[in-house]
Amino acid sequence: MQEHVLKGIELIKGNSWLEASKDIILYHHERYDGKGYPKGLSAEQIPLSARIFSVVDVFDALTSKRPYKEAFGYERSIKMLKKERGTHFDAAVLDSFLGISNRLYVDITLKSKVLLKQELDTLIKEYFLD
Repeated sequence: MQEHVLKGIELIKGNSWLEASKDIILYHHERYDGKGYPKGLSAEQIPLSARIFSVVDVFDALTSKRPYKEAFGYERSIKMLKKERGTHFDAAVLDSFLGISNRLYVDITLKSKVLLKQELDTLIKEYFLD
């Protein structure tokens, strides 16, 4: 599992557009308390983009159905994130996310899969195909 960040870096090599995502790919499993991987970075050593993505990535993992688990509800997921405030997650980043998370969660869960796919297709065309 810990090697997936290194494999991600290999996948984007030579792609100038995706090169900008290098810090997110490499450091999104670092923990604010320094107990993450791959380098054991802590606090401000972790690029801000990776600290932000870390919160979003865990929230998505918690609220999404996976082959090994059912999706957790919003309240349960938020409670789990809050327990990791200042240890796993940058407190300021988590607090900012908490301020917008319910609106985003409701917006996405109320939309049909068809509408969400249309929005995703639009974004893919805008950022990848133009």
